[in-house]
Amino acid sequence: SRASVISAATELLMDFLTPDLTLAVLSPDLKTRRAATSRAFEYIDAELSRMESALAAGAFRLATTAVHRGACAVLERLVLHCAHDDVHNRASVGATLIASHTASGGWLAGTAAPLTEVQHSRVVELAAALRDFLLVGGGGVPAQVLTEGEQRL
Repeated sequence: SRASVISAATELLMDFLTPDLTLAVLSPDLKTRRAATSRAFEYIDAELSRMESALAAGAFRLATTAVHRGACAVLERLVLHCAHDDVHNRASVGATLIASHTASGGWLAGTAAPLTEVQHSRVVELAAALRDFLLVGGGGVPAQVLTEGEQRL
């Protein structure tokens, strides 16, 4: 079905976005965080442009909503730090973060420890930036749809 295809595509998109969203929250370096955030939003924009040209209006709205929910799920995992047994490798960022992806069972494996207050603030800021990005000044996904998807955060 159309919803299943969109869901699968969104999961794939989240696999590409999660490393950057994770760096945007966990990295202590401001330049690294900004670059990671920029890459994530550029990727979302490119994928949404492709979807818009290929999908009907109703399906595109469904896809955009799914992208938002997927990004919220990534951020939620960081907040909840749903760690697997071997996720202690994820505490560091950079090259070690990439290596730990394989060891931890995937990007959605969580973090080794709870986020600090600063990191939690970054999650909130990133969620707000993502929401604003998808609202497109009122011309994007309806605010009510995004708000319902953020209730878990």
